[in-house]
Amino acid sequence: MPAKAKLQIVEIEKEDLKPLGSVKECQAAILSLRAHLGFEELLRRMRLTRTMLRSRLETDTEADVAGLRALIQAYGFVERQLKQETGRPLPEEPRQAFEEEQQEYDRISKALQLIGGNRPV
Repeated sequence: MPAKAKLQIVEIEKEDLKPLGSVKECQAAILSLRAHLGFEELLRRMRLTRTMLRSRLETDTEADVAGLRALIQAYGFVERQLKQETGRPLPEEPRQAFEEEQQEYDRISKALQLIGGNRPV
């Protein structure tokens, strides 16, 4: 007898349907959080809260064990997701050099050729 598929409908807020920018813009914004003091402080507070929940789970005999375990797992999950997203490097796409960059490269290249005995670099 085949198992019945279960469907669950989840309502999404209207403002959450569209990303706030392009994929590259969003990735860059997320990566910039890695060096942000406020972001690091929020992660520290999450770790502290998770530690306090664990302590309560181990010492409070009247605590809601299932609820505390769920919270501990949720805090751990969110922390792992945030660390994973902020640690992911942006894909580098090659681009054409700006005119000033090309001119400076050519100037340095000529100087290196002169110093190196006219050998191309």
